[in-house]
Order: sequence, then C-alpha cells, then structure tokens
Amino acid sequence: MSGLARSGFVALADFGPVIRQDLRYAGRGNFVGTVLDGYHEAACLLTLPAADALSRARQLPARNGFGLRGFDGYRPQRAVGHMRRWARDLSDESAKAAFCPRVNKQDLSGPHCIHCRSGHSRGSTVDLALTGPDGTALDMGTGFGFFDERSRTGHRNISAAARERRHLLHHAMRWAGFRNLPTEWWHCGTSASPTSPVPTPTSTSPPTCPSPPQRSPRERRPATTVRTRAACRKRPAPAAVVLGPGHAADRVAC
Repeated sequence: MSGLARSGFVALADFGPVIRQDLRYAGRGNFVGTVLDGYHEAACLLTLPAADALSRARQLPARNGFGLRGFDGYRPQRAVGHMRRWARDLSDESAKAAFCPRVNKQDLSGPHCIHCRSGHSRGSTVDLALTGPDGTALDMGTGFGFFDERSRTGHRNISAAARERRHLLHHAMRWAGFRNLPTEWWHCGTSASPTSPVPTPTSTSPPTCPSPPQRSPRERRPATTVRTRAACRKRPAPAAVVLGPGHAADRVAC
C-alpha cells in the first residue's frame, strides 16, 4: 500500500463518500470463483486524478436519486495473470453457469477476450454500476463480469430501464472525463494515470504474454502536447438526460 501511495494512488474509502465499494475480485463473487492474486484487502485504489474525476461523475446520478457501486479499481498485474490461467484451465467451470453460460472457455477470444494487460493496472480505470439511493442493486441488463453479448454497452436486447440506466451512467462518466469500453457496460477509464507503470510485487513466474515490439526512434510517435491551464478549465455542467416513467425522476436534473 505504501508503494502505491508514493506513486500517487489513493484508497477510495479515504477520499470521501464517492461510491459504495463491492470489490468482487477480493472475494469469490467473480468469474474465476476465488480471490484473485494480489487482492490482499478489499480496498479500491485509484490514481488521485481518477478518484477526483469519479467524485465529479457521481454528482449527476446523485441529483436524480441514484448512487454508484464500484466493483474494481486498480488491478495488480498478478491478478490479470490469474485470470489468464483460469481461462486456459478448461476443466474449471465452477462459475460458468453464473458468468458465461453461453460462452465456451476455449472461445474466450475476440469480444470475450481476457487480455494479458489491463488498463486497471495503471489505476485509471474503474468498474461500476448505478444503484438505488440506499445502495440497492438495479437491473443494468447483465451482472458485472458477465461474458455475453448483452454486456456490450449499446446492446438492445435488454430492458428499457436497463438501457436508460446505462445511458445515465455513461453520460455522467463521459462528462467527468471517462470513456466507456463498448464491450463492457461497467468499464470506464480515464487518461489520468501515472507516467510510469504501477509497482507490482516481483514474481519468478514467466510472463503471461510476450512484450510488444519496440519501435525504432524513427517510428516512435511524437510526444503528446502538454495541455495549457486554459485548456484545463472546469467543464460545463452536462446536458439533461431524459428517463422514462417509473424511474427516480422523469427528467434528470443537471
């Protein structure tokens, strides 16, 4: 924890009442069915800029009777490797009925791919969902970590209420500077991450995938232009979002 703190990370619980925490990979309620390597405690860690952006993102749902529940933040690379080992172990189907009933483990590629690197490992990505004002779970179309086409953000074969909730969630996150991963409605990342990799415990095990090829100096992209203070001024309030009847509000206040 101390190494992460020195790298600009904060524990979300210490940052303020931003979101409720339900760290799935620190328990057994995930597609692997066990605590993932590297999750020593149920603490959601993020970079300070990402945590600050998340505190802004929660304002829009809160004004309309919704809360946020976070499932994951910083993810150790060891946990990513644990996921990859699970995917290769075709004999382990203990969580198949709950998380991938219509997907075979040998087909975990393409839209269902478990990648060997994750934006979570830089502390700038969060998995989350809307909740009721008292923290009760709401229908978001599928559960968190569910391997299915219905987990795609824009999938239409879900209830109208779930589509509207996804829209509100991503409207708020986009306004705060996050981008949603189209294949996972719960996954939102921001570029607010450290300039160096997150420190992770050393391991003697071989890497789970090869390193990307190095570009020659001639092929390297030019450095990103530094944003000026004027370009970083406070964002204007988001536009209104219209919800259907039967929700916390017929029209979202902004």
